[in-house]
Amino acid sequence: MRIAFVAELFHPHLGGAEFRAFQFAKGLASRGHRVTAYTVDYTDGSLPEEETVDGVRIVRWTRIPGYIGPHGRSVLGMMRFGDRAGQLLTDGVSEENDAVVVNQWPLLHLLGVRQGRLPSTIAIDWCEWWDEPVWRPVFAHTARQVPSAVAVECHVANRVRAANPSGHVEVVRTPVPLSTYTVGTQDKDRDLIVFVGRVAPQKRVDRLAEAVVHLNETQGARKRLAVLGDGEQRKVLEARFARYPYIRFLGCVSEETKAQYLRRAWILGLCSRREGMPITLMEAIASGTPVVTVRSPLNTSNELVEAQGIGIVAPSARAADLARGIAALDDEALWSRMRAAERRLLPAFDPTRAMDTLERFLASLQDTGPGVAG
Repeated sequence: MRIAFVAELFHPHLGGAEFRAFQFAKGLASRGHRVTAYTVDYTDGSLPEEETVDGVRIVRWTRIPGYIGPHGRSVLGMMRFGDRAGQLLTDGVSEENDAVVVNQWPLLHLLGVRQGRLPSTIAIDWCEWWDEPVWRPVFAHTARQVPSAVAVECHVANRVRAANPSGHVEVVRTPVPLSTYTVGTQDKDRDLIVFVGRVAPQKRVDRLAEAVVHLNETQGARKRLAVLGDGEQRKVLEARFARYPYIRFLGCVSEETKAQYLRRAWILGLCSRREGMPITLMEAIASGTPVVTVRSPLNTSNELVEAQGIGIVAPSARAADLARGIAALDDEALWSRMRAAERRLLPAFDPTRAMDTLERFLASLQDTGPGVAG
């Protein structure tokens, strides 16, 4: 098959959605498909207009310098991307490919296209769903724009199906090499809490650190927090919590170091304001590391944690609520039940199964209507 990915951000940019799209693209290319990714050159021209990486042809077909700034996406940049990506989707890329996978973000490229103009060979990749009253109709309208979609997890897929009952929605989990995290029988450190990800405001690393301070300074606990990752808040938080030797900011680390920490940790702290199905959560499941997360209308990943019994969902990101969630997992019987639930869940995240599902889904798009390549 000839398969295209259309995404605002792609390799070498790092992020959950970008990692997911690149894993899909590499996996399909390794299976003999011709794969092209269309994305933005958000730099001053330092990235090549076209290159091939791991069998994937990457085409930076539009250039929007400053698209990503210190505080996230540029609003003007998103509008420009929405206009140009809408033209790409309706005027060519679908005619040259048997299937096209379009990342949901930033929504504008899908909202701006007149309903019915997008060919049936296009599928949206849903990584998250914002379940707030102001956003619900926007997401629902986007879901109705395209009849076919893949979703990162069941809780996201269920919302897409509710918004577009006649659509074809398939759960395709991100292919993550989980064997890296299941190797070995590393002993668990019952005082070690790990955060893995971008140190950004929405991740609320400060709340997690406050909860650890609260437990140690007021309740005599001896918890330690290791923050793995970098981001715009790292230096600020590092300075703020410098007087607490049990909180360490390690910055970017190797995949092996990350795996070692997750295998050894007692708890993964996941306090984000918004998440769909973070890769870190899959890695924690593979590592046998229960999760403490937060109830939030934009953090739907807590539904998996709660439904599968693989962690604690705190009612809010207040330090006291998070501290209670962390302290609850001092009960080794409860922690062991959650770890066992993770082991039972792990086969669902097999990367080969994910790629098989995606390949079958994309093949099904070829004979569904106009836009099919000859």
